[in-house]
Amino acid sequence: MMIVGVSLGAVGMGLLPLAEFLPDTWQAGWLLATRTLVWVGAAPYLVNSSPFLMGATTSAERDHAFSVQAALGALCGFAGSLVGGLLPGLFAATLGLSLDQPAPYRYPLWVATGFFVLALLTLVPTREVRASQPQERVAETGPAPYGLIALLALVYLLFRAGAGAVETFFNVYLDAGLGVSTALIGALLAAGKLLSVPAALSAPLLMARWGKVRSFALGSLGAALSLLPLAFMPHWGAAGLGFTGMTALFWIADPTFMIYHQEIVAPGWRSTTSGAVSMAFGLSTSAMALGGGYLIGALGYRSLFLTGAGLTAAGALLFWAYFRVPRGELARGPAPEEMGAAG
Repeated sequence: MMIVGVSLGAVGMGLLPLAEFLPDTWQAGWLLATRTLVWVGAAPYLVNSSPFLMGATTSAERDHAFSVQAALGALCGFAGSLVGGLLPGLFAATLGLSLDQPAPYRYPLWVATGFFVLALLTLVPTREVRASQPQERVAETGPAPYGLIALLALVYLLFRAGAGAVETFFNVYLDAGLGVSTALIGALLAAGKLLSVPAALSAPLLMARWGKVRSFALGSLGAALSLLPLAFMPHWGAAGLGFTGMTALFWIADPTFMIYHQEIVAPGWRSTTSGAVSMAFGLSTSAMALGGGYLIGALGYRSLFLTGAGLTAAGALLFWAYFRVPRGELARGPAPEEMGAAG
């Protein structure tokens, strides 16, 4: 399923730049359809990657494995943002074109498609984690944890709102709202994501010191507060500072939450939980992208960033209110075979 997902993402990303060759009346639909295909591909990858990594690691390895995965994602985001900000100008200069034309952006998008293909080549030879492995052998008996899964999905839907607002509109805000150059936008995006690498790698230390519940709650609240400079200080420096803080704290909170929601359900419910949380991610991102456009048009960028901050803080508080006192979800502890593997 992860291979299928990355394949669909590669096709969607590769087809997206062809919009410029279509009649004007078809272009918007083509952009929407190809972006939809990219995210249709992301769904099976996101849903299955967390249960796969849970099954491929022991309890002693898990915090570090998820944190390294997050750090690599942030590092690639840094490189992609930096290169993505520079490539249009380089292609425009090489081709003798203006940045107001689509061609200088076509080739960077195809470069991104090439990285999808490289990702696919790493997945193809990856060994499957079989259900017969000891730690995934059976699910514990008991009532289906639908209420718990729904609560986790709601928390993530709220938590993801702030990041969704920034990911969708940060570059638009810098460009249309503050008049920042493409190269500087790329540099600000890159700086934020570069700082996220040590932030993600610090997550296991924070989880060991504070526990997963407190680490996620504090990271989420910090991410929400980081949006305030974006809302109240219309300057590219304040915007960059807020984006950097939000991104770094997000990459501490996000892998912490991923590990937590996979650990508190029985192995047989991990895929269902991951699917519900991934659905919440899609709903949150889509709602902020769609609603944010109308919100900006009616009330400006400040209202968007304040809404994102408020929703993220609400998710942190809801999580803390429910999980700060154990309610039995973790009573079973690690499976005996996992403890043996860890030892």
